[in-house]
Amino acid sequence: MRDKRQLGIFIPGFLEDSMLKLAVPQAARMIGYEEKHLPFFSRTLRRVLSDPNAYRSVQIPKRLGGYRTLDIPNHDLMQVQRRIHSCILVRRYVPSPICHSFVGKLYDRSGAAEERWQAGRSIFTNAFAHLAPGPRARRDVRIPSSILTVDLKEAYPSIAADRVFRVYQELTGDPWTAQILTHLSVWRGCLPQGAPTSPMLQNLVYRELDVALATEFNKGPFRLTRYADDFTLTSLRGYIDPKIVIHLIEVVEAHGFPVNRQKVLRWRRKDRRLRVTGINIRRTAERPFSLPRKKLEQLRAALFYAVKTLQSTARYEAERRAAGTLDTTTAKALDQLQKQTWGRIHGLVGFAVQVYGDELPPTIYKWFGFLREETEVTGEELLQQIRESFPVSEVQRSGRELLGDSP
Repeated sequence: MRDKRQLGIFIPGFLEDSMLKLAVPQAARMIGYEEKHLPFFSRTLRRVLSDPNAYRSVQIPKRLGGYRTLDIPNHDLMQVQRRIHSCILVRRYVPSPICHSFVGKLYDRSGAAEERWQAGRSIFTNAFAHLAPGPRARRDVRIPSSILTVDLKEAYPSIAADRVFRVYQELTGDPWTAQILTHLSVWRGCLPQGAPTSPMLQNLVYRELDVALATEFNKGPFRLTRYADDFTLTSLRGYIDPKIVIHLIEVVEAHGFPVNRQKVLRWRRKDRRLRVTGINIRRTAERPFSLPRKKLEQLRAALFYAVKTLQSTARYEAERRAAGTLDTTTAKALDQLQKQTWGRIHGLVGFAVQVYGDELPPTIYKWFGFLREETEVTGEELLQQIRESFPVSEVQRSGRELLGDSP
Protein backbone atom coordinates (compact mmCIF):
# COMPACT_ATOMS: atom_id res chain seq x y z
CA MET A 1 0.00 0.00 0.00
CA ARG A 2 1.46 3.34 -0.98
CA ASP A 3 2.01 6.02 1.64
CA LYS A 4 0.69 9.40 0.61
CA ARG A 5 4.15 10.96 1.03
CA GLN A 6 5.30 8.92 -1.96
CA LEU A 7 2.86 10.74 -4.23
CA GLY A 8 4.03 13.98 -5.77
CA ILE A 9 0.71 15.70 -5.18
CA PHE A 10 1.05 15.30 -1.41
CA ILE A 11 3.61 17.35 0.50
CA PRO A 12 3.81 18.26 4.22
CA GLY A 13 2.47 21.70 4.98
CA PHE A 14 0.90 21.96 1.56
CA LEU A 15 -1.71 24.42 2.84
CA GLU A 16 1.04 27.04 2.97
CA ASP A 17 0.97 27.21 -0.83
CA SER A 18 -0.85 30.40 -1.87
CA MET A 19 -2.80 28.66 -4.65
CA LEU A 20 -4.03 26.02 -2.26
CA LYS A 21 -5.06 28.68 0.24
CA LEU A 22 -7.26 30.14 -2.48
CA ALA A 23 -8.60 26.68 -3.35
CA VAL A 24 -9.83 25.95 0.18
CA PRO A 25 -12.77 28.41 0.00
CA GLN A 26 -13.55 27.17 -3.52
CA ALA A 27 -13.65 23.55 -2.38
CA ALA A 28 -15.86 24.52 0.56
CA ARG A 29 -18.30 26.34 -1.72
CA MET A 30 -18.48 23.36 -4.08
CA ILE A 31 -19.90 21.23 -1.29
CA GLY A 32 -22.39 23.85 -0.11
CA TYR A 33 -20.53 25.57 2.72
CA GLU A 34 -20.91 29.32 3.20
CA GLU A 35 -18.13 31.70 4.26
CA LYS A 36 -19.06 31.35 7.93
CA HIS A 37 -18.30 27.61 7.69
CA LEU A 38 -14.74 28.09 6.35
CA PRO A 39 -13.05 27.79 9.78
CA PHE A 40 -14.80 24.43 10.34
CA PHE A 41 -13.87 23.21 6.85
CA SER A 42 -10.21 24.29 7.19
CA ARG A 43 -9.95 22.77 10.67
CA THR A 44 -11.32 19.46 9.40
CA LEU A 45 -8.86 19.47 6.50
CA ARG A 46 -5.87 20.21 8.74
CA ARG A 47 -6.92 17.51 11.17
CA VAL A 48 -7.12 14.80 8.54
CA LEU A 49 -3.58 15.77 7.45
CA SER A 50 -2.04 15.76 10.91
CA ASP A 51 -4.17 13.74 13.31
CA PRO A 52 -3.46 9.98 13.39
CA ASN A 53 -6.88 9.55 15.02
CA ALA A 54 -8.88 11.15 12.21
CA TYR A 55 -10.27 7.64 11.61
CA ARG A 56 -10.96 4.77 13.97
CA SER A 57 -10.59 1.19 12.80
CA VAL A 58 -13.12 -1.51 13.63
CA GLN A 59 -13.25 -5.12 12.52
CA ILE A 60 -16.44 -6.92 11.53
CA PRO A 61 -16.72 -10.65 10.75
CA LYS A 62 -17.08 -11.74 7.15
CA ARG A 63 -19.78 -14.21 6.17
CA LEU A 64 -17.23 -16.78 4.98
CA GLY A 65 -14.79 -16.32 7.86
CA GLY A 66 -12.13 -13.79 8.74
CA TYR A 67 -12.61 -10.10 9.41
CA ARG A 68 -13.12 -6.96 7.37
CA THR A 69 -11.51 -3.73 8.60
CA LEU A 70 -13.60 -0.57 8.46
CA ASP A 71 -11.96 2.85 8.85
CA ILE A 72 -14.62 5.18 10.25
CA PRO A 73 -13.97 8.95 9.94
CA ASN A 74 -14.48 11.24 12.94
CA HIS A 75 -17.75 13.16 13.22
CA ASP A 76 -16.58 16.38 11.53
CA LEU A 77 -14.86 14.57 8.67
CA MET A 78 -17.94 12.37 8.20
CA GLN A 79 -20.05 15.52 7.76
CA VAL A 80 -17.68 16.92 5.13
CA GLN A 81 -17.50 13.61 3.26
CA ARG A 82 -21.29 13.35 3.13
CA ARG A 83 -21.39 16.79 1.52
CA ILE A 84 -18.73 15.78 -1.01
CA HIS A 85 -20.78 12.70 -1.82
CA SER A 86 -24.11 14.52 -2.23
CA CYS A 87 -22.89 17.76 -3.84
CA ILE A 88 -20.19 16.46 -6.19
CA LEU A 89 -19.96 12.69 -6.60
CA VAL A 90 -23.64 11.77 -6.93
CA ARG A 91 -24.51 14.78 -9.06
CA ARG A 92 -21.70 14.24 -11.56
CA TYR A 93 -21.64 10.48 -11.82
CA VAL A 94 -22.97 8.80 -14.95
CA PRO A 95 -23.00 5.03 -14.35
CA SER A 96 -21.32 2.72 -16.80
CA PRO A 97 -23.44 0.18 -18.72
CA ILE A 98 -22.56 -2.65 -16.35
CA CYS A 99 -22.51 -0.84 -12.96
CA HIS A 100 -25.45 -1.31 -10.57
CA SER A 101 -23.92 -0.45 -7.18
CA PHE A 102 -24.41 2.62 -4.97
CA VAL A 103 -26.65 4.50 -7.41
CA GLY A 104 -30.03 4.41 -5.67
CA LYS A 105 -30.87 7.64 -7.47
CA LEU A 106 -29.37 9.28 -10.55
CA TYR A 107 -29.01 13.01 -11.07
CA ASP A 108 -29.94 14.10 -14.59
CA ARG A 109 -28.46 17.59 -15.03
CA SER A 110 -30.27 18.07 -18.36
CA GLY A 111 -33.78 17.64 -16.94
CA ALA A 112 -36.13 20.15 -15.38
CA ALA A 113 -35.28 21.02 -11.77
CA GLU A 114 -38.15 18.98 -10.31
CA GLU A 115 -37.33 15.96 -12.51
CA ARG A 116 -33.55 15.75 -12.17
CA TRP A 117 -33.50 12.93 -9.64
CA GLN A 118 -34.32 9.69 -11.46
CA ALA A 119 -34.72 6.11 -10.25
CA GLY A 120 -31.30 4.51 -10.12
CA ARG A 121 -29.93 0.98 -9.92
CA SER A 122 -29.68 -1.64 -7.19
CA ILE A 123 -29.09 -5.30 -6.46
CA PHE A 124 -32.42 -5.91 -8.21
CA THR A 125 -31.44 -4.23 -11.47
CA ASN A 126 -28.12 -6.06 -11.22
CA ALA A 127 -29.95 -9.39 -11.10
CA PHE A 128 -32.65 -8.45 -13.63
CA ALA A 129 -30.03 -7.42 -16.20
CA HIS A 130 -29.24 -11.12 -16.58
CA LEU A 131 -32.90 -11.91 -17.34
CA ALA A 132 -33.81 -8.99 -19.59
CA PRO A 133 -34.17 -10.19 -23.21
CA GLY A 134 -32.13 -8.59 -25.97
CA PRO A 135 -33.69 -6.45 -28.73
CA ARG A 136 -34.06 -9.43 -31.09
CA ALA A 137 -35.05 -12.02 -28.51
CA ARG A 138 -38.06 -14.24 -29.15
CA ARG A 139 -38.75 -14.89 -25.48
CA ASP A 140 -40.06 -12.58 -22.76
CA VAL A 141 -37.19 -13.50 -20.49
CA ARG A 142 -33.55 -14.40 -21.03
CA ILE A 143 -32.73 -17.75 -19.41
CA PRO A 144 -29.02 -18.12 -18.56
CA SER A 145 -27.61 -21.63 -18.34
CA SER A 146 -24.29 -20.92 -16.63
CA ILE A 147 -22.67 -18.26 -14.48
CA LEU A 148 -19.24 -16.91 -13.53
CA THR A 149 -18.58 -14.67 -10.52
CA VAL A 150 -15.32 -12.76 -9.99
CA ASP A 151 -14.41 -10.71 -6.90
CA LEU A 152 -11.62 -8.18 -6.60
CA LYS A 153 -9.00 -8.52 -3.89
CA GLU A 154 -8.82 -5.69 -1.32
CA ALA A 155 -11.05 -3.48 -3.45
CA TYR A 156 -10.72 -0.27 -1.44
CA PRO A 157 -7.01 -0.54 -0.48
CA SER A 158 -6.17 -1.20 -4.15
CA ILE A 159 -7.52 2.26 -5.12
CA ALA A 160 -4.61 4.59 -4.39
CA ALA A 161 -4.76 8.33 -3.79
CA ASP A 162 -3.41 9.20 -7.24
CA ARG A 163 -6.44 7.52 -8.86
CA VAL A 164 -8.77 9.48 -6.57
CA PHE A 165 -6.94 12.71 -7.40
CA ARG A 166 -7.44 12.14 -11.13
CA VAL A 167 -11.17 11.59 -10.57
CA TYR A 168 -11.52 14.85 -8.64
CA GLN A 169 -9.42 16.74 -11.17
CA GLU A 170 -11.78 15.58 -13.92
CA LEU A 171 -14.90 16.46 -11.90
CA THR A 172 -13.74 19.89 -10.71
CA GLY A 173 -11.38 20.96 -13.50
CA ASP A 174 -8.96 22.35 -10.91
CA PRO A 175 -5.89 20.45 -9.59
CA TRP A 176 -5.73 22.49 -6.37
CA THR A 177 -9.33 21.76 -5.44
CA ALA A 178 -8.76 18.13 -6.45
CA GLN A 179 -5.86 17.92 -3.97
CA ILE A 180 -8.02 19.17 -1.14
CA LEU A 181 -10.91 16.82 -1.93
CA THR A 182 -8.48 13.92 -2.28
CA HIS A 183 -7.02 14.56 1.17
CA LEU A 184 -10.54 14.61 2.58
CA SER A 185 -11.37 11.26 0.93
CA VAL A 186 -8.28 9.05 1.37
CA TRP A 187 -6.59 7.60 4.41
CA ARG A 188 -3.08 6.16 4.48
CA GLY A 189 -2.78 6.58 0.75
CA CYS A 190 -5.93 4.75 -0.37
CA LEU A 191 -9.72 4.69 -0.11
CA PRO A 192 -10.93 3.90 3.43
CA GLN A 193 -13.68 1.33 3.66
CA GLY A 194 -16.20 3.05 5.91
CA ALA A 195 -16.11 6.59 4.48
CA PRO A 196 -19.30 7.92 2.78
CA THR A 197 -17.27 8.98 -0.27
CA SER A 198 -15.55 5.65 -0.93
CA PRO A 199 -18.31 3.64 -2.71
CA MET A 200 -19.02 6.32 -5.33
CA LEU A 201 -15.31 7.02 -5.81
CA GLN A 202 -14.89 3.29 -6.40
CA ASN A 203 -17.51 3.49 -9.15
CA LEU A 204 -15.77 6.48 -10.72
CA VAL A 205 -12.35 4.82 -10.62
CA TYR A 206 -13.77 1.64 -12.21
CA ARG A 207 -15.29 3.45 -15.21
CA GLU A 208 -12.53 2.56 -17.70
CA LEU A 209 -12.53 -1.04 -16.50
CA ASP A 210 -16.32 -1.21 -16.82
CA VAL A 211 -16.21 0.03 -20.41
CA ALA A 212 -13.44 -2.41 -21.34
CA LEU A 213 -15.32 -5.36 -19.84
CA ALA A 214 -18.64 -4.33 -21.39
CA THR A 215 -16.98 -4.11 -24.81
CA GLU A 216 -15.40 -7.54 -24.45
CA PHE A 217 -18.13 -9.53 -22.73
CA ASN A 218 -21.55 -7.88 -23.11
CA LYS A 219 -22.31 -9.48 -26.44
CA GLY A 220 -23.45 -12.73 -28.00
CA PRO A 221 -24.58 -15.26 -25.39
CA PHE A 222 -22.99 -13.32 -22.53
CA ARG A 223 -24.29 -10.71 -20.10
CA LEU A 224 -21.96 -8.95 -17.62
CA THR A 225 -22.73 -6.73 -14.62
CA ARG A 226 -20.82 -5.28 -11.68
CA TYR A 227 -22.07 -4.61 -8.15
CA ALA A 228 -19.33 -2.97 -6.03
CA ASP A 229 -16.31 -5.24 -6.56
CA ASP A 230 -18.36 -8.29 -7.64
CA PHE A 231 -18.52 -9.09 -11.36
CA THR A 232 -21.15 -11.51 -12.67
CA LEU A 233 -21.06 -13.04 -16.15
CA THR A 234 -23.95 -15.24 -17.32
CA SER A 235 -24.16 -17.22 -20.53
CA LEU A 236 -26.94 -18.81 -22.54
CA ARG A 237 -24.57 -21.69 -23.16
CA GLY A 238 -24.44 -24.57 -20.74
CA TYR A 239 -20.77 -24.04 -19.97
CA ILE A 240 -18.42 -21.04 -19.64
CA ASP A 241 -15.09 -21.90 -21.24
CA PRO A 242 -12.00 -21.55 -18.99
CA LYS A 243 -10.48 -19.33 -21.69
CA ILE A 244 -13.27 -16.81 -21.06
CA VAL A 245 -12.47 -16.88 -17.34
CA ILE A 246 -8.77 -16.30 -17.95
CA HIS A 247 -9.42 -13.49 -20.41
CA LEU A 248 -11.79 -11.68 -18.03
CA ILE A 249 -9.24 -11.87 -15.21
CA GLU A 250 -6.52 -10.59 -17.55
CA VAL A 251 -8.62 -7.56 -18.53
CA VAL A 252 -9.34 -6.73 -14.88
CA GLU A 253 -5.73 -7.06 -13.75
CA ALA A 254 -4.44 -5.14 -16.79
CA HIS A 255 -6.30 -2.13 -15.33
CA GLY A 256 -4.41 -2.49 -12.06
CA PHE A 257 -6.99 -4.29 -9.92
CA PRO A 258 -6.00 -7.66 -8.40
CA VAL A 259 -8.53 -10.51 -8.55
CA ASN A 260 -9.26 -12.74 -5.56
CA ARG A 261 -8.56 -16.08 -7.26
CA GLN A 262 -10.14 -18.03 -4.39
CA LYS A 263 -13.52 -16.38 -5.08
CA VAL A 264 -13.62 -17.00 -8.83
CA LEU A 265 -16.62 -19.34 -9.14
CA ARG A 266 -18.54 -20.80 -12.06
CA TRP A 267 -21.38 -23.28 -12.22
CA ARG A 268 -24.25 -24.49 -14.40
CA ARG A 269 -27.98 -24.23 -13.89
CA LYS A 270 -28.34 -27.99 -14.04
CA ASP A 271 -25.92 -28.31 -11.10
CA ARG A 272 -27.52 -25.71 -8.81
CA ARG A 273 -29.57 -22.53 -8.93
CA LEU A 274 -28.05 -19.48 -10.54
CA ARG A 275 -27.64 -16.66 -8.05
CA VAL A 276 -26.73 -13.00 -8.69
CA THR A 277 -25.82 -10.77 -5.72
CA GLY A 278 -27.58 -13.19 -3.39
CA ILE A 279 -30.84 -13.38 -5.38
CA ASN A 280 -31.94 -16.56 -7.16
CA ILE A 281 -32.79 -15.91 -10.80
CA ARG A 282 -35.57 -18.10 -12.15
CA ARG A 283 -36.92 -19.16 -15.53
CA THR A 284 -40.21 -17.25 -15.60
CA ALA A 285 -40.94 -13.63 -16.53
CA GLU A 286 -43.88 -13.56 -14.07
CA ARG A 287 -41.69 -14.35 -11.06
CA PRO A 288 -38.05 -13.89 -12.04
CA PHE A 289 -36.53 -13.72 -8.53
CA SER A 290 -36.59 -15.59 -5.26
CA LEU A 291 -34.53 -15.54 -2.07
CA PRO A 292 -32.50 -18.49 -0.79
CA ARG A 293 -34.30 -20.22 2.06
CA LYS A 294 -31.70 -19.12 4.62
CA LYS A 295 -32.06 -15.46 3.62
CA LEU A 296 -35.86 -15.71 3.76
CA GLU A 297 -35.58 -17.03 7.32
CA GLN A 298 -33.28 -14.13 8.22
CA LEU A 299 -35.83 -11.73 6.76
CA ARG A 300 -38.61 -13.30 8.83
CA ALA A 301 -36.49 -13.14 12.00
CA ALA A 302 -35.65 -9.47 11.39
CA LEU A 303 -39.34 -8.64 10.97
CA PHE A 304 -40.33 -10.45 14.18
CA TYR A 305 -37.52 -8.70 16.05
CA ALA A 306 -38.73 -5.31 14.76
CA VAL A 307 -42.26 -5.94 16.07
CA LYS A 308 -40.85 -7.06 19.43
CA THR A 309 -38.95 -3.75 19.55
CA LEU A 310 -42.21 -1.87 18.99
CA GLN A 311 -43.84 -3.91 21.75
CA SER A 312 -41.12 -3.32 24.32
CA THR A 313 -40.90 0.39 23.47
CA ALA A 314 -44.66 0.86 23.88
CA ARG A 315 -44.68 -1.14 27.13
CA TYR A 316 -41.79 0.86 28.61
CA GLU A 317 -43.42 4.17 27.63
CA ALA A 318 -46.74 3.13 29.20
CA GLU A 319 -45.02 2.09 32.45
CA ARG A 320 -43.13 5.38 32.71
CA ARG A 321 -46.29 7.39 31.99
CA ALA A 322 -48.24 5.46 34.63
CA ALA A 323 -45.49 6.13 37.17
CA GLY A 324 -45.30 9.80 36.19
CA THR A 325 -41.57 9.51 35.40
CA LEU A 326 -41.60 9.99 31.63
CA ASP A 327 -39.52 13.09 30.96
CA THR A 328 -39.44 14.94 27.63
CA THR A 329 -36.00 13.65 26.60
CA THR A 330 -36.97 10.01 27.14
CA ALA A 331 -40.29 10.49 25.34
CA LYS A 332 -38.51 11.94 22.30
CA ALA A 333 -35.98 9.10 22.30
CA LEU A 334 -38.73 6.47 22.44
CA ASP A 335 -40.67 8.20 19.67
CA GLN A 336 -37.53 8.29 17.51
CA LEU A 337 -36.89 4.59 18.15
CA GLN A 338 -40.44 3.73 17.08
CA LYS A 339 -40.06 5.75 13.87
CA GLN A 340 -36.75 4.04 13.12
CA THR A 341 -38.29 0.62 13.75
CA TRP A 342 -41.23 1.31 11.43
CA GLY A 343 -38.72 2.51 8.83
CA ARG A 344 -36.89 -0.78 9.28
CA ILE A 345 -40.15 -2.73 8.79
CA HIS A 346 -40.97 -0.76 5.65
CA GLY A 347 -37.49 -1.44 4.30
CA LEU A 348 -37.65 -5.18 4.96
CA VAL A 349 -41.14 -5.66 3.54
CA GLY A 350 -40.32 -3.34 0.63
CA PHE A 351 -37.31 -5.54 -0.08
CA ALA A 352 -39.56 -8.62 -0.18
CA VAL A 353 -41.96 -6.79 -2.51
CA GLN A 354 -39.12 -6.00 -4.90
CA VAL A 355 -38.05 -9.64 -4.95
CA TYR A 356 -41.48 -11.30 -5.12
CA GLY A 357 -43.87 -8.62 -6.36
CA ASP A 358 -47.47 -9.22 -5.24
CA GLU A 359 -46.86 -12.96 -4.72
CA LEU A 360 -45.17 -12.73 -1.33
CA PRO A 361 -44.05 -16.03 0.24
CA PRO A 362 -46.16 -17.63 3.02
CA THR A 363 -43.52 -16.61 5.57
CA ILE A 364 -44.39 -12.94 5.07
CA TYR A 365 -48.15 -13.53 5.19
CA LYS A 366 -47.78 -15.40 8.49
CA TRP A 367 -45.86 -12.43 9.85
CA PHE A 368 -48.68 -10.11 8.70
CA GLY A 369 -50.97 -11.94 11.14
CA PHE A 370 -48.50 -11.41 13.97
CA LEU A 371 -48.17 -7.72 13.02
CA ARG A 372 -51.94 -7.22 13.19
CA GLU A 373 -52.20 -8.89 16.60
CA GLU A 374 -49.49 -6.71 18.11
CA THR A 375 -49.96 -3.34 16.36
CA GLU A 376 -53.46 -3.44 14.79
CA VAL A 377 -51.85 -2.62 11.44
CA THR A 378 -52.93 -5.05 8.71
CA GLY A 379 -50.64 -6.42 6.05
CA GLU A 380 -52.66 -4.70 3.32
CA GLU A 381 -52.39 -1.35 5.10
CA LEU A 382 -48.64 -1.79 5.40
CA LEU A 383 -48.27 -2.72 1.72
CA GLN A 384 -50.35 0.29 0.73
CA GLN A 385 -48.07 2.58 2.76
CA ILE A 386 -45.03 1.09 1.07
CA ARG A 387 -46.49 1.41 -2.43
CA GLU A 388 -47.46 5.05 -1.85
CA SER A 389 -44.05 6.10 -0.58
CA PHE A 390 -41.51 3.46 -1.52
CA PRO A 391 -38.59 3.57 0.98
CA VAL A 392 -35.72 3.28 -1.51
CA SER A 393 -32.84 3.84 0.92
CA GLU A 394 -34.31 1.53 3.58
CA VAL A 395 -34.96 -1.19 1.01
CA GLN A 396 -31.41 -1.03 -0.29
CA ARG A 397 -29.94 -1.01 3.21
CA SER A 398 -32.09 -4.00 4.18
CA GLY A 399 -31.00 -5.82 1.03
CA ARG A 400 -27.31 -5.22 1.67
CA GLU A 401 -27.63 -6.36 5.28
CA LEU A 402 -29.53 -9.53 4.37
CA LEU A 403 -27.54 -10.56 1.33
CA GLY A 404 -24.11 -9.41 2.52
CA ASP A 405 -21.34 -10.69 0.27
CA SER A 406 -23.34 -13.63 -1.06
CA PRO A 407 -21.95 -14.98 -4.33
